[in-house]
Amino acid sequence: MHRVLAAAERALAADRLLTPPDDCAHLHFSRALALVPDLAEARRGMERIVERYIAIAHRAIDRENWRSARTMLDRAGVVDPAHPGIEPARRHLAMLASAERLTLDLDRSAVRQESPALAAKLAAFGRHARNANARVTIRAASDAQGRWIHAQLRKAPGAVPVRGNIEIG
Repeated sequence: MHRVLAAAERALAADRLLTPPDDCAHLHFSRALALVPDLAEARRGMERIVERYIAIAHRAIDRENWRSARTMLDRAGVVDPAHPGIEPARRHLAMLASAERLTLDLDRSAVRQESPALAAKLAAFGRHARNANARVTIRAASDAQGRWIHAQLRKAPGAVPVRGNIEIG
């Protein structure tokens, strides 16, 4: 049993979760469960496989790689279709994949100068950013500029906070 669990842990550490079929974490944990159906280490190992697939799916969602995210969640479902983390991740993916994308191009010099006209434009755009399902990605040359843009978006009326990320570069 020790060798089976050790092989499962090695496969899990190497992200060999369902493949290759002859040396993957799922195979080894399944073998352990076939020998001892209530073996806690093997049951937890199966949970860890699902959790790993969900984590990989979330990374794919962050990169807007919807197909990869769906594939990872499908693989998680192969291991444990009833796992409580899969369905919320699927809903999150569906919401973001179908989300409307709005883009506001900003004049770099107006951002550097913190132009009042640009501030007003950002505050008006902030109404969209305050929608319940909205997420904002601010791309700015510096952290200070990103924070200034975010502050202008927050000036829009509404109770929903402006949520999102600031990317510097």
